[in-house]
Amino acid sequence: MKLNRLSLSVISALLLANSIQAQSTNELLDRIASNNLTLQALEHQVTARGYESMAAISLPDPEVEFALLAGSPSEIGVRKDISISQGFDVATLSGARKAVALGENELLKLQWKATRRDILSEARNLIAETVCRNALIAEYSRRATLAESMAEALKASLDKGAATVIDYNKAVLSLSEARAALNTVVIERESFIRRLAALNGGESIEVCALSMDPEMIPEDFESWFDEASQTSSMLAYVRQATELSKDKLSLARSESMPSMSLGYMAELVPGSNFRGVKMGVSVPLWSSSRRVRSAKYEIQAAESEAADAAASYRMEAESAYATAMGLKKISDDYAQILSHCDNSVYVQKAYELGQISLLEYLVELDMYYDAVTRSIEADRDYQLALTNLRQIEM
Repeated sequence: MKLNRLSLSVISALLLANSIQAQSTNELLDRIASNNLTLQALEHQVTARGYESMAAISLPDPEVEFALLAGSPSEIGVRKDISISQGFDVATLSGARKAVALGENELLKLQWKATRRDILSEARNLIAETVCRNALIAEYSRRATLAESMAEALKASLDKGAATVIDYNKAVLSLSEARAALNTVVIERESFIRRLAALNGGESIEVCALSMDPEMIPEDFESWFDEASQTSSMLAYVRQATELSKDKLSLARSESMPSMSLGYMAELVPGSNFRGVKMGVSVPLWSSSRRVRSAKYEIQAAESEAADAAASYRMEAESAYATAMGLKKISDDYAQILSHCDNSVYVQKAYELGQISLLEYLVELDMYYDAVTRSIEADRDYQLALTNLRQIEM
């Protein structure tokens, strides 16, 4: 009737890990942020695209032309034409093109930050689920050990004729249920650990704590919301998108202005050479006005999206804050009740003294066990809600 090897190995690991200082949640999240392959790849993409966009703000490359022209009659000789020119445009000289490039780079950085936020939120939820399973494993292993002792004691009594088969079967059934519950949460824990390893770049990561790091929720919603609004990557993104649309309008207007080129040209003919400066002008006649109109509509769209995002952000924040506060109260209430209403010792003594039957004993234990399980799960639910709250801040 002993517990299986998987359960015993996990229980032993948890007991060993909790005998030393476990890593905090923030330390685990920092490891994942450093090792996550998605974030590493996206960071390289952001860097590469940043160089690409900054390369696009340079002036056009100089143009060099050389020509050899044979004359007729042949006595004239060979004519040589040499031309060197450099183009200039208002969009580059005024800095409008650079402003757009810098704005696009900032958007890429904010996209990376948003991806990091989502990955770390997922990781924190997995950690919360794993910690919940750790606590359940510790609780269920205690229950299974107690049920195992009960079954062994009743088997000895049955052999002596001091117990009935019915009571023994009840004890065996209780043990079976305890072992099944324990094995279930062990399997669930292993699943969460594997998913954490995937987020950690494939490197295994252990979560051995029986409770999450204590975190306080600010009592004043408005103060918290004002601070969260300043650090939110989502709001920063829509604000930057609006600013970028304005920079694009400036760029479109700059591109609608004529561009020019300056250079040197030489026409070399035996006995007659010509040298001088050349200048060219390019006038954008056909599409500049359409680009300007398009940029104006992009500003309107970005401003509408920013207003909608701000309204949605506040509603989401209010909902997440209320949910977290409500679940925190439930978790605290369970913890307080269990600290004052633990009848397991008294029920055990009453059964040993013969004051209650085995069935009554098991029913009383089940009531207490159910309350403990609900308390652990209530704390897990609060931690998941707290993740949503922290995600709003990131």
